[in-house]
Amino acid sequence: MKNFLLKLLYLTLGMGVIGLLYAYYVPGIYYTKALPFLYPFFYVITALIYYIVHRVSRGPFPRFINYYMILTVLKLLLLILVIVIYALLNREKAIPFFITFFVFYLVYTVFEVVYFLKDLKGRKQESDSENPE
Repeated sequence: MKNFLLKLLYLTLGMGVIGLLYAYYVPGIYYTKALPFLYPFFYVITALIYYIVHRVSRGPFPRFINYYMILTVLKLLLLILVIVIYALLNREKAIPFFITFFVFYLVYTVFEVVYFLKDLKGRKQESDSENPE
C-alpha cells in the first residue's frame, strides 16, 4: 500500500508540473481555476478506492468482484455529480473544466487499473508458488 501511495504521489506531482506548464502557456480561456483542487481530489479518490479494493482482494473472488463493481459505479456517480455541480455553478468555464476533469479521470484510472492488475498478478504468482499442483 505504501508503494502505491508513493507512486500515486509521484503521479500527482508530475501532473502538477504539467498543470503549471499548462497554466503558464495556455491562454486563460482554456484554463480552469479549479485545476489546483483536482490534484488532491483525484489523489484521495484513487487512494481510497485502491485501499478498499486491496483489502477486499484478499478474500473470496466473488466478493472482490462485487466490491470492485460497486466502487466503480459509486466513483462514476461521484465524478458525474462533481461535473454537473461545477457546470451549473460556472457555465462559462464548464467546457475547460470538463476537458481537464476528463484528462485527470483517464490518467488516474489508467494508473489505478495498471497498478491493481500488476498487484493481482503478483498475488496470483505468490499463490501459485505456495500451492503447486
